[in-house]
Amino acid sequence: MKLVYYFSGTGNSYYAAKIISQQLGATLLPVLSLKKGDSIKADFLCFVFPIYDFKAPKKVLETIENLSEVQANSIVAIATYGVALSKALYNFNEVLEKKGTGLSQGYGIKFPHNAVGSISLSQSEISSRLNKAEEKLTQIVYNIKEQEYSTIEKTSLFEDMTIIKQMPVLLKFLYILLTKGANSLKFNTTKDCTSCGQCVKICPVDNIQLKGSLPVFGDNCTSCFACIQWCPQHSIHMGKYSFKEIYIQSYRHPKVKATDLM
Repeated sequence: MKLVYYFSGTGNSYYAAKIISQQLGATLLPVLSLKKGDSIKADFLCFVFPIYDFKAPKKVLETIENLSEVQANSIVAIATYGVALSKALYNFNEVLEKKGTGLSQGYGIKFPHNAVGSISLSQSEISSRLNKAEEKLTQIVYNIKEQEYSTIEKTSLFEDMTIIKQMPVLLKFLYILLTKGANSLKFNTTKDCTSCGQCVKICPVDNIQLKGSLPVFGDNCTSCFACIQWCPQHSIHMGKYSFKEIYIQSYRHPKVKATDLM
């Protein structure tokens, strides 16, 4: 049995996982479909996830930690990211090692990203990253098929100087955070909200509910920005701040639809 598990907010990780599963004839499943106490037994097992703050999403790590057993002849992890891979895959491997197993291969794929600082990416940079991501995916599929196991990839925090390039807008965001406080950046909706419910369906951690005619945001947010990026009316803000005011660029993977993630 071949299994590919993914976690994705705006499609990068879903797309990578879909390609891997199609090329290897594997079953594609959301990682959060795994429940506490579940076990995984497979010939081939792959986890695909984005990096948040230089680690796998907290919900992904918690899900793996709460499994009763993980067994596979080969385990691969693929981390999608926008700034730097850093040691995220090593951190993920440590979680697997506590389950008595570990990675056979670990890869990072740099994509356009969807969070604070992404506004600094030009359209040509976005296109370039998407093209390079396709090339990297092709190489990963080849390596897996040929069982050419590599070391687990890692990079410097200053990979491609991306964090340096985004520093001016990150500092502006930090200024808002420090002077206005975290509560000033809570998600809310504007009058443009049509109560379509897409944010409720797209949230991977079920943190949003429709109460009356408006979305209500809970305290279980994983900061994937799916609700903001997939809102058809762009009516979800962080506090009073719109996309541009918190230095976020509108981005979803161009080959992924909202319904793919619901």
